[in-house]
Amino acid sequence: NIKNIYPGNTFNGQQLKPVLKLDKKPFILVPCTFQKRKNIPGMLKAFEQFKEKHSLDLTLVITGQRNVSKNEAYRETLKRLHEMQYKNDVIILEGVSHEEMQWLYLKAVLIFYVTFYEAFGFPIVESLISGTPVIAGNIGSCPEIGKDFALYCNPYDISQITACLEDVLIHKKYQLSKEEASSFVSSRYSLEQMGSGYLKVYEEAQRLRT
Repeated sequence: NIKNIYPGNTFNGQQLKPVLKLDKKPFILVPCTFQKRKNIPGMLKAFEQFKEKHSLDLTLVITGQRNVSKNEAYRETLKRLHEMQYKNDVIILEGVSHEEMQWLYLKAVLIFYVTFYEAFGFPIVESLISGTPVIAGNIGSCPEIGKDFALYCNPYDISQITACLEDVLIHKKYQLSKEEASSFVSSRYSLEQMGSGYLKVYEEAQRLRT
C-alpha cells in the first residue's frame, strides 16, 4: 500500500518584521525563486493585463533568491519586466528574512503562485495559515495541497490567470475563511501529523516482518 505523508509546517505567522517600503502599499505576493518552472514571466504578463483593465493601485512583489545555476530564468524575468508598461508597479525583493516573509504573507492582498510544476508547494500552506487568498496552478501537486481552499488556473493560459486575478480582486468571488483554512492546515500539515504518519508506516513495516 502507498501512504501519503505530508511535510510538517513550521510557519506560524507570528514572527513578524515589516518590510518598510511596503508598509502602506497594497500588494500581491509572488513567493518564488527564479526558476523556469515558477512561471514568473507568465504571472507578470497576467498582472500587466489586469492593470490594463483595472486602475487599482497594486504592487506585485516577487521574493526568492536568484539561483545562480538557474540564472537564465532570472534574465528572462528581467527582460519581461523591462518590456512591461507597468514595470514601476513591480518590486523584486532578494534576501528576505523568515520574519519578513511571514509579514509579507499576512499583509498581501493575494498570494500569486501559478507555477508549472511543484513537488509540494509550501507557499500554498503558508498562505492558508496567514488567511490570505491564493491563486495556484491547476497542475502538479498544488490542487492536492490546497484542496478547496485555493483558486486554481492553467499556468499556460494567461487570459485564464488574468480572469482569476479579477475573480479575487474585482468580483470578490473567492473569500478565504482564516479559521477554516488554519484548521485544515493543522489537521493535515502539522509536525505532529507528519511524525504520526512516519510512526504508523514504521509500525506497519515491523508488523509485516514478523
